[in-house]
Amino acid sequence: MPIISIIVPVYNVEQCLERCVESILAQTFTDFELILVDDGSTDGCSDICDAYARKDSRVRTLHKKNRGVSSARNAGLNIARGDYIAFVDGDDWIHPQMYEILYKAIDVSDAGISVCKLKRTNTIEKFEPIQMPVHATVVETQEILSQYNAKYYSCLTAYVYNKLYCASCFADIRFNTRMSIYEDDFLCLDVLNCTNKVAYIDHVLYYYFQRDNSLIHTYNPESSLLALVSLQHMSDFMLDFGYSSEVNILEYKWLCAYLSNYYAITADCPESISLIKKFDTAFRSKRSEFIRNPVIPRAYKLVIMLFSLAPKCAEPLYRYLTQ
Repeated sequence: MPIISIIVPVYNVEQCLERCVESILAQTFTDFELILVDDGSTDGCSDICDAYARKDSRVRTLHKKNRGVSSARNAGLNIARGDYIAFVDGDDWIHPQMYEILYKAIDVSDAGISVCKLKRTNTIEKFEPIQMPVHATVVETQEILSQYNAKYYSCLTAYVYNKLYCASCFADIRFNTRMSIYEDDFLCLDVLNCTNKVAYIDHVLYYYFQRDNSLIHTYNPESSLLALVSLQHMSDFMLDFGYSSEVNILEYKWLCAYLSNYYAITADCPESISLIKKFDTAFRSKRSEFIRNPVIPRAYKLVIMLFSLAPKCAEPLYRYLTQ
């Protein structure tokens, strides 16, 4: 059986897929299986996946109906055989030493997860060899969760693809298929709760390709409002484990996401106003909490009071604060 299962969800990334797969097959750590999950691609991705499966015995291809990235990753998890799990998106690429470094970090530290830095880019860069061994900073999970704004936090919790996980982390956990975006936020906190410590590598090993037409660069009310669902999930998680200061930060982020989406929809997508209205009850129920929240600036609390009377009254102040 392979030591690592690398799961790649594939959907209409024909122009990028070969670059992604080649970067995985070029790994200095070779004891892995590569699971290419073709999520109903309508371009040439299906043929590319099958061609790699024929060429390299480490590659397995799974074809399925299009159900989104979370469903594709879950399908890969369901057939993964490795002791460790990793994810790469089909339009990204990785440093050739990525899994050698992440695997050794877990092995030496006895951590449940190892994580590296990632870089957002739209250009191909030359990989510089990294001298081994690489030092790993071991961080207790409790420290991560209790320091929401710490320098490690976003790197550790916001992405699934810059990490290597012990397979046991996914014994009872799967991606939320209802989330078309922010699905990483839902999963990462749950997975972190399955381990006591994380090994952090201060090297860029994962390259996140930025496409102008990608989901995160296109405002879509329905997708953007999922940020509110994700932040509420994170807030509930922190509350359950007693991290009240982190709940305050998340509530502030929820407020900002609510207001930004409200004004974006009313200005640019008035036909979608019913979508933001679904969160009105949540806003009203949180209003007193917002006013008491020590993290939220006074000016934003004034926005809350004005917004409660008439959203249009609050808009000039909100625009001033966010310009």
